[in-house]
Amino acid sequence: MSQADPGAGDRRPREEQRPKRHIRTLYLPNSSPVPNWFFDEVLSDKRVPHAARSVLLFMLRKTVGWDNRHEDLSLAEIQAGAAVTRPTAIHAVRVICDCWGLFKKTRGRKGQYCSTYTIGDPSAEGFFDRYYLTSDIYGSGFPDAKQLRIKPCTQELLAAQRAKNAAEEARREARHGAG
Repeated sequence: MSQADPGAGDRRPREEQRPKRHIRTLYLPNSSPVPNWFFDEVLSDKRVPHAARSVLLFMLRKTVGWDNRHEDLSLAEIQAGAAVTRPTAIHAVRVICDCWGLFKKTRGRKGQYCSTYTIGDPSAEGFFDRYYLTSDIYGSGFPDAKQLRIKPCTQELLAAQRAKNAAEEARREARHGAG
């Protein structure tokens, strides 16, 4: 018995053995993927300001668009890249990172003028879970700056709201099951 040559199965010329390219890069070379839920939900949500959408798209471009899991970005870069004011950039980053969990922000060391943004949970399930929790807490999926100053969006706050929602659901189910 002879051993099979692992490369013997593909006898095409070397130029035809190129790796498959994704459809995105075939039709839209040098493009950035954006989750469909963004177009379906965030883009059409009148409560989410255009400026915040611009900040999110800019952050997606700088990370996912360049196949980076994380990126060092200064506030000035976010302002310029999304064409927003400093207060708008700060507010949008707080919502995108703290409330929606789409990115995790790690502050730079003292003397550095940038923070590191690491991709969080960009799945539709993760986004909607946190968006609705945020809405339950603040009355909107995109709380305003004053609301965030009074009650910062933290992991503990979101976990408490998730527990509250689960308890309410269990009470509803118990009432409907008993009747």
